[in-house]
Amino acid sequence: MKKILILNFTRIGDLIQTTPLLAGLKEAGPCEITLVGNVSFIGICKNLPNIDVLKVFDVKRFINADGGATSILDVYRYLDALVNELKAGRYDVLINLSHSNLTAVMGRMLEIPEVRGVYSTAEGNKVVNDPWLTYFTSLLGFRHYNTFNLVDLYQLGGGVQPKARGLLIDRKQPEEEAGKLLRELEIRDGEMLIGIQAGASLKERRWPAEKFAASADALAKRFGAKVVLFGAPAEKELVDEVAGKITAPHINLGGKTTLEQLIGMVQRCNLLVTNDTATMHIAAAVGTPIVGLFLVHAFAAETGPYCQHAVVVEPEISCYPCGHHSSCPHYACFDMVTSAHIVAAAEMALDLKTGKVPSAPPELFAGVRLLVPYFDECGFIDLRPLKKVSPRPQDILARMYRHLFMKSACGAASGESWKATLERDYQMPPRGELGKMMEKECAAFNKLSSAAADGARIVGQALKFLQSGQAEKARTLAKEIMDVDRRIEIAGLSNPELSPIVRLFAAGKANLGDRPPMVMLQQAKMLYTEAGAASAAMERMAADLADGRTE
Repeated sequence: MKKILILNFTRIGDLIQTTPLLAGLKEAGPCEITLVGNVSFIGICKNLPNIDVLKVFDVKRFINADGGATSILDVYRYLDALVNELKAGRYDVLINLSHSNLTAVMGRMLEIPEVRGVYSTAEGNKVVNDPWLTYFTSLLGFRHYNTFNLVDLYQLGGGVQPKARGLLIDRKQPEEEAGKLLRELEIRDGEMLIGIQAGASLKERRWPAEKFAASADALAKRFGAKVVLFGAPAEKELVDEVAGKITAPHINLGGKTTLEQLIGMVQRCNLLVTNDTATMHIAAAVGTPIVGLFLVHAFAAETGPYCQHAVVVEPEISCYPCGHHSSCPHYACFDMVTSAHIVAAAEMALDLKTGKVPSAPPELFAGVRLLVPYFDECGFIDLRPLKKVSPRPQDILARMYRHLFMKSACGAASGESWKATLERDYQMPPRGELGKMMEKECAAFNKLSSAAADGARIVGQALKFLQSGQAEKARTLAKEIMDVDRRIEIAGLSNPELSPIVRLFAAGKANLGDRPPMVMLQQAKMLYTEAGAASAAMERMAADLADGRTE
């Protein structure tokens, strides 16, 4: 039986989002899955299926309450003991879903035969050993063109083919715990409950308390519902602020529930209105309809609800989403979303739960984009706009990139499906206008394809020199190779539409690490060839799209 070790030191929501990967690993054949998680978030794992052994990484033990200095020796001894304990498990596969330097070093020290994800070479270089996890670690550099959800990237990175597996949570204990709480709160069977999750892991992503309160009042009036406020203990002050502004009947559970009670109460709700949070992922797993607010840095293409009973609300503003580590100077997107939008989106989410396909009149949703998640023909989650508008160049390119990468992900995708998706979801411009829109992109992709071809040619020459024992001649080509790499880098910086190809090329070069010269050159040639082929394919798609449109 295969023994699989997974390192995931991230938050509750990310852990829930690994459940389709865990299920896929079990479906592939008999295996024992051990998961190592951060002690701060490990509690959720007791409610996640398909984890056979749970190990805790306890960083809290080194935080001194009295402010004293942490002993480096104690940290070393703890890590050494943990690594030795894990090595004794004799695992066949390591899947590292955390990207820290710490887990990279652990990946090296564990000496597991097959490693997927970040690990450290013998010389200390940090590399990523999987093309899809390389994509995942690079996507913040091209997020406007990414359409792959974190859940699907987890699955692909772990060697599992996505096939419309939803998120999973064990519900028995949460239902029992919530049942007791519902009786204490005197909530009747059949009484409509609308959950509100106003908190978020990053304060910058939180829609203002007064807007949540106004939406709660509007929803309670529209549906004759009682409002239930959720929030972690650290969010209690925020939840209390929201509660103080609500006039409708409501229950404040901010900081008052166990994790099991939270899961059960979210399941009992008829609807959840939420920022991008772990509570949203719980709702996706238990089947509760969702209105998800994605603002500032939060981007539904990356971390949106992994289910088909949600409506995503995003601002229709050119600067969205913010850079992941940037600070917004205006937060204008907060004001673009109104309580009227939330009520209309709630009606749509409830319709989706009953199988109805909603539509969004453009005049009703001025200033926002509405998106609905769905599983595509290959079993990947995707987002469909409910409001048909003219596409931005990035919308078109994102569809093209999805088609390009889907070919490697599932072997085949319908040849014209990406164009059909654009026609379905957008008001496409006529051929002449589209041709002008794509002209710049075609030129940029052609330039990148040419540079990549030069790189493949020069590296090929270096390989021939090395194979014939002329190592010195091979070394003389190093500057030419560096010049080509600089051309590719500049092309990516000056043409954002090239960023997915350029970023993945750069990540691939970084992953060459400490390999022997012959192997390094062979793999470098493959990287140039792949970048050139991707650029040429994107150029063909752009030209084909413009040529295929009628006036």
